[in-house]
Amino acid sequence: MKSKVVDVTCKCGQVLFKYRKSGSGALIKCFTSNVLSSSIDVDNIHLLEKAHCPFCKKEIGYWNRINGKIALKLNNGTVKKIKIG
Repeated sequence: MKSKVVDVTCKCGQVLFKYRKSGSGALIKCFTSNVLSSSIDVDNIHLLEKAHCPFCKKEIGYWNRINGKIALKLNNGTVKKIKIG
């Protein structure tokens, strides 16, 4: 499976974090273990807490546990489209 480091960017244009994306298809959830650098606090996470862009303050998603790992489940249309494949 190929992987690629991508910039996850808010619709306001600010880069939120660098993410190691694997697999093809759209980016729907971001596992904290694949976040390489971030302007979002990924160390003090509370499950089901909403995540916001630190620049424009729009809600971008919420933190959840997916398959036993903590991930940011992105709201549809809040970040610029990223697709590999």
